[in-house]
Amino acid sequence: MAPLDGFNCMPLLVMARFRRWDDIMALPQPDPALPVSNGMWHYARGLALASRGKVAEAQAEVAALEKIAPEMAKVPTGAPGLKNAGIIPKLAAHVVESRIEWAQGKKDAAIQHVREAVTLQDDMDYTEPPDWFYPTRESLGGLLLQAGRAAEAEKVFRDDLERNPRNPRSLFGLMQALRAQGREYDAEWVGQQFEAAWKNADTKLRVEDL
Repeated sequence: MAPLDGFNCMPLLVMARFRRWDDIMALPQPDPALPVSNGMWHYARGLALASRGKVAEAQAEVAALEKIAPEMAKVPTGAPGLKNAGIIPKLAAHVVESRIEWAQGKKDAAIQHVREAVTLQDDMDYTEPPDWFYPTRESLGGLLLQAGRAAEAEKVFRDDLERNPRNPRSLFGLMQALRAQGREYDAEWVGQQFEAAWKNADTKLRVEDL
């Protein structure tokens, strides 16, 4: 069943979510008959390589992802029609490009790529579970926060929490954005919500993880 191709790469996306770069780089390439699995394999490798400052290699993974994008767009997702299938490779490429730009110190360009990813995700048809595996506003807020733009980051995290109530990663980001603005009382209140939402996790979050 062609739609199962998207589910086949979920373990890989969990690794990407938790920045398991060594595990990702150790994975063999999926069967060529699975375009979504292959595209997301290139996506995850691009993230891993960019995180290590290997810009040229990460760019090669983006090029490979873009080459397979037309075949990815033909694989049905959980949404009616093929709209989301066509958006996913574009969104993935922007996320990796943002990390590549960030690795080169090009903060504004990196932030713009994630803004493009957010716009693409907002245009996707609604599905349960969502056809893209995490809210890209987390990444946008995280980069804004690291760039010293805490007030903008606060707005982005609040926007995500309107769409994904009690999302612990956005609660964490919002808490850090408030602290960066010297709003300790507000940060403490949000921090209590974060601790409640994250209480069963075995991973300690950092802003860089967003």
